[in-house]
Amino acid sequence: DNLRSRFLPPYRLGEISFTSRYQIYLRWHTRWLKPLPRLATLDRATFQSLVDRFGLRLLEISASPTQTLVLAELSPVDSVSVTASKLKGQLSKWLRGDDPAAALLGRGYFCCGAGPSTRPQVIAYLSKQPAHHGYTERAVKPVHVAEFELDPERLAPAHACAVLDFHLVFVTWRRQGLFGAQSGPAVAARWRALEQRLGFALRKVSFVPDHVHVAVRLHPATAPGPLVVELLNAAQNVMNREFPEHLIGAGVRRLWQPGAYIGSYGDLRATEMSRYVREWTERRE
Repeated sequence: DNLRSRFLPPYRLGEISFTSRYQIYLRWHTRWLKPLPRLATLDRATFQSLVDRFGLRLLEISASPTQTLVLAELSPVDSVSVTASKLKGQLSKWLRGDDPAAALLGRGYFCCGAGPSTRPQVIAYLSKQPAHHGYTERAVKPVHVAEFELDPERLAPAHACAVLDFHLVFVTWRRQGLFGAQSGPAVAARWRALEQRLGFALRKVSFVPDHVHVAVRLHPATAPGPLVVELLNAAQNVMNREFPEHLIGAGVRRLWQPGAYIGSYGDLRATEMSRYVREWTERRE
């Protein structure tokens, strides 16, 4: 505890420098699939003007009288559920016009992540990390790679369908080699113990001495940025409590550099999802 208070201050969201590629595909329909002719006139510039004040960036949109498709880029502090509420709320106001009491959009939505890589590519990439960094030939390998079973129902929202996968990367302080064959499993076990409270599921981890790759699935109410802060602090506490000699021997002030990579991914690449949204109206017609 003394080491933690003097040399291992907890991480705060405001100090974390994020490198982020956080893109989501959202789709919803009108209430009872009732056709709304004005909805079919919605274009990206109009919709963007409605949500500019929220800092949301709409990459592609397509709309018909009954459905709306959106590919959006979010900030690490944004959750999907709040984003969907903002998008649908602003669109509802635009559609209602002189009838503010009308309920025009359906209650739920479908959402999934998109990125430069697909789910199989990300999972395979994590498996290759020990070999890529030359650790597999060592007699005692300072690595830990593990994959975990997923209960998708635990992360299912009440009135939506969401599949939100993220690739996270954390780097140790000044790239010091701090993790070994025992500390990696201990940190992963602590992260798994936090899943229920923080609204996520650990899919796969790949620890090498100076950085960690993590694949997670999030509940739509969970924003990836605040989750990262929780994971950084939980890992630092484990290392301070169970492996303080690793930190003291390396002479580090903290376990991690105050930064992280956050990348969304899904079954389709972002470019494929963008083309799908852009061409959806043409295919429908």
